[in-house]
Amino acid sequence: MDAGFFNGILQGLEGLPEFPGDCNNVLLAEHGGNLVVLWDEFAGEDEKKIWCAEVSLERRSNGQVWGHIKWYDEPEAYELVYALSAIV
Repeated sequence: MDAGFFNGILQGLEGLPEFPGDCNNVLLAEHGGNLVVLWDEFAGEDEKKIWCAEVSLERRSNGQVWGHIKWYDEPEAYELVYALSAIV
């Protein structure tokens, strides 16, 4: 994945699928102290795929922020509405 989505601020996301160019359909949420990223892509004329990724963050002594991919997945076709963070 190109870290350009984060304007070069977040390093270390190699291996994730690329985010859409306009970022209008990218949502961020917090889960267990990690960053959860949800984004969709068109997979055909009438189908969207929603991707999910969980990333732990680390601020290094030089001020850089690094992301470590915990997991990512491509669920079934859904419509992305919004993301919530809840503590249970």
